[in-house]
Amino acid sequence: MNKKRKVLFITKYFYPHIGGVEKHVFEISKELIKNGIEVTIITEKFDLHLDNFTIKDNIRIIRISYPKIKIVGILIIWLKIFSLYREFINVNVVHIHDVFVWFIPLKIFFPKKPVYITFHGYEDYPITIKYRLIRLLSEKLCDGNICIGRFIKKWYGIKPNIIQYGAVDIKKYENNKRMSNYKYDSIFVGRLDVHTGINFYIKTYEILNKTDFFSLLVVGKNSNCIKQYKNIKFVGEKNNVEKYFQESRIAFVSRYLSIFEAFASKKLVFAVYDNPVKEDYLKMTPFSKLMIICNSPAELIYKINYYKNNQQEATEIVNNAYFWVKNKSWEKLSKDYLYLWGFIK
Repeated sequence: MNKKRKVLFITKYFYPHIGGVEKHVFEISKELIKNGIEVTIITEKFDLHLDNFTIKDNIRIIRISYPKIKIVGILIIWLKIFSLYREFINVNVVHIHDVFVWFIPLKIFFPKKPVYITFHGYEDYPITIKYRLIRLLSEKLCDGNICIGRFIKKWYGIKPNIIQYGAVDIKKYENNKRMSNYKYDSIFVGRLDVHTGINFYIKTYEILNKTDFFSLLVVGKNSNCIKQYKNIKFVGEKNNVEKYFQESRIAFVSRYLSIFEAFASKKLVFAVYDNPVKEDYLKMTPFSKLMIICNSPAELIYKINYYKNNQQEATEIVNNAYFWVKNKSWEKLSKDYLYLWGFIK
């Protein structure tokens, strides 16, 4: 790739906001820059203290603010996106992460501009007709897509060009050694909402803690729902979670990125679901056999005790998961983007 190319990403949230999509876009952007590609991000100004324009790791970041009011909010977004039309003129590719609706005005004025999209996760359950239609429209108006999870094809009717699940920087975990005495029995990483399974995990913690001491480390935003539990250690949101995984015996994680990080940390993963979409989200993956998938606190407690008493089986699963994930690098994932855009063959 001798010719300097330019890519513009549009994503709702970006660094320093913490989350799976945010990290995905950040890591892919850094890999693209290594390949000599100029990267610009248009994203929400979620904190008023942030600059409207900044550069982070050679990534150009443009932030827009808007009122969180239906109809009014999207109209303001459209006006601000349109005011940035010069950013779109010279880029080779526009790639959107979920929020295709932001780009609609520019699609009208740049009908031939190559536009792609990555579909991440799902909005809620049950999935409404509104969200199905939005994703189907996004697919039709884009030149190609990446689906994060095979379940998206089933539940949204999307025809994926590429199916992916994420990546991990294995170098951060290569020197991790198993501890004989862990500080915590378990670790939870992620947002404290229904999609991450936190309610299941808290219920499991409550039951286990009644009969035996069971500690839980929570790495995530919003501690209100767990303040009452004295044995739950809360450390807030963190970008680098590898040291926290290392302090815990097992992992309570149910989202792809956190699952990959737990695999890399050589932790036995206990993932949970409470609806058919989340069930497929977990089970329709090439790594479903490398984690313990449960659909109730009772089943989760049974599995925790089972693998606690059958360490050889647990170790085999953990080792297989580690060897599977160690090749899932951000560099390899970035090549899927380059291939999708036609930058490489």
